[in-house]
Amino acid sequence: MKPTYYRRNESGAVLIVSLIMLVVISIVGFSTVKLSVMEERMAGNLMDSERAFQAAEAALRAGEAAAQAAYPDTDNIPDGTVTLAGPNGDTFNAQYQVEEVISYEVSLKAGEPVDTSGTIVRVTAQANGLTGVRAISLESTYQVTE
Repeated sequence: MKPTYYRRNESGAVLIVSLIMLVVISIVGFSTVKLSVMEERMAGNLMDSERAFQAAEAALRAGEAAAQAAYPDTDNIPDGTVTLAGPNGDTFNAQYQVEEVISYEVSLKAGEPVDTSGTIVRVTAQANGLTGVRAISLESTYQVTE
């Protein structure tokens, strides 16, 4: 006996549904890849900013140490540069400037010799990240005493 074949009217609905599903899955995949690339860029920019901040902070502390070492002649401190090594062997340069704000002498009693003297300096530090786009500038007011 021969098998009987029934001819049906096939309209290709399964093919259309599967193509639509393929397009939807492709769009989801492309948007996921785009999102992960953007997150990677954001993480790199944050790392660059943090390294520039750390370099500026190191330059600020170096400027304060230079002011302390130069006391009492704090009005002629030359500008300085600090070079830091990054974790990947890259280097970061940061500059500092020291500016004398005021010198003071304090005596607790009128007519008595000076008990304490000191100087207040302003230290400004600048640093850039590896890309040179992230400019970080920090400033501190530092009291220099004997």
